[in-house]
Amino acid sequence: RMKLLFDLQEALHEILILLGQTGGGKSSIANVIMGKKLFGESSSLKSETDRLQIANGNFFGNGTPVSTIDTPGFLDSENRSANFMKDIIAIMKDFPKDKLKLVIITLPLTGNKATESYGKIIDEIELLLGPQFLDHTIFVTTCENQVKDPKLAEQRKNEWREWLTTHAYLDASKIRMCNFIYDDPSSLSMIEDAFKQFSTFNPTTSEKMDAYMKANPHATVDEAIKNIEEFTKIRKDYEDRINDLIKDKEETIKKLQEQEVLSGRMQMRLDDTLKEVEKLKTDLANRPKEIVREIHHHHSGGGGCS
Repeated sequence: RMKLLFDLQEALHEILILLGQTGGGKSSIANVIMGKKLFGESSSLKSETDRLQIANGNFFGNGTPVSTIDTPGFLDSENRSANFMKDIIAIMKDFPKDKLKLVIITLPLTGNKATESYGKIIDEIELLLGPQFLDHTIFVTTCENQVKDPKLAEQRKNEWREWLTTHAYLDASKIRMCNFIYDDPSSLSMIEDAFKQFSTFNPTTSEKMDAYMKANPHATVDEAIKNIEEFTKIRKDYEDRINDLIKDKEETIKKLQEQEVLSGRMQMRLDDTLKEVEKLKTDLANRPKEIVREIHHHHSGGGGCS
């Protein structure tokens, strides 16, 4: 009986990994690929970063053997906690060797044009997996069933394709795309074909992590981040975002404090904002102290657009 697993070492076959923002249909695609509803689907955009969900099985239930990994919220730019670097390191440290074959990046057709945050997600995927990631990637447009007008859906697919070249600066000749139709396996047949043809590759950061851990078996997470350039960049990105948020909130505080009389509601808002700023500053100051070797990946609940 097929079941959901949470430890990378339990991936028995070659691996397909799904990346993209929460609520973008990753879990729905994973379920269609496995031919069974295993992965938690929900449209909620709130998510934890510390979840990997893994299932071993066959494409569409009876095709090529595959281990599918869903990553709810793994690269969400919103709601990042100070622990998210630790989660990334836990994943990269344990990534099975010579097994990763295919990366699926979801591009939801709902909402407006591709946002800045999606550009950052693609940058981070490249930092984690290495510049060769595009040779192993298929972009899948999702959530078409939520776009009422078929013309608009087509327009958005074209906008994504254009955005990948003009804003994410990807080589147009290497971009592979398909469109996921909810609960329709034939819409993903290109994925199984690619999976059969692709060779496996190892994520750059996973190789660097390996080498670093061999040389420094007692390194802390913080030292690993400082010594592996890709992790430093991702952390800096996170810190920039937090600093922007702090700036925003401090503006609000200043405006509220300038008012002579605050209603009860506004006073509550001021108190809350002050608390939020405190928390963000603590998050920034807290460097992960754990020893890398001892980090284990833990898990909790599910996420995705149906």
